Amino acid sequence: MFENSYSKVGLDQLLYTDTDASKFRYSRFIDWKNWVDTNNIQVPHWEEVELKDERYKNHKIYESDSKVFGSFEDELEDLVGEKYIFYCLEKKSWLYAVDNKAKFRFKGLNDNAQILTLNEDFVNKKIVNKGKVNEEIKINIKKGYEEAVHNFYINNKSNSIGCGNEVKFFEQIYSVGDAYLLCNSFRKIVKNSLRNVEVGEDDRYNTLMNSIQVNYMIKHINPKK
Repeated sequence: MFENSYSKVGLDQLLYTDTDASKFRYSRFIDWKNWVDTNNIQVPHWEEVELKDERYKNHKIYESDSKVFGSFEDELEDLVGEKYIFYCLEKKSWLYAVDNKAKFRFKGLNDNAQILTLNEDFVNKKIVNKGKVNEEIKINIKKGYEEAVHNFYINNKSNSIGCGNEVKFFEQIYSVGDAYLLCNSFRKIVKNSLRNVEVGEDDRYNTLMNSIQVNYMIKHINPKK
């Protein structure tokens, strides 16, 4: 990364870096691309790799119409414009938006996570350490509201981050400092939790065995400052 990216772009021009990514302004991208083309910078590889994929015989580390393992790609090639918004909250947590189109990454979240107001009927708010300087509020889902949560999630998909709320979500984190999201996941139960159950003892099998559960949880997003 340093040899083919950081040192050529310039450390003072980098807006964000990750293990295998660099983000910088488009003008610097053009300069970097010209360096690749002018010097015909090839993807580093062993000769044996060419036997499996002939493209490695003459493949630059960046080609707009082609990509092989070890080469770079422009993640924002569909988002080009003069007026743009860029947030970088922490590692693997960024957003780029232009002309009402956005692309984001937030570790642990996907497009389907729904932004909550905490005024929803199923939200339980409990004050812990009451009266102390570091008073906190514990947020979770009320017991017995499983069906209500499911119905809310199905009927309020417009609250999802990926439904045009990308900038709203990042702006809330940036200005307020945190956000609460309703997330779901699927869990496949394939093991029997009871011990010493023999084949044919169907009445002793876990009733949830070989089934799929839909789990809902409230995630508190609170990046370190």
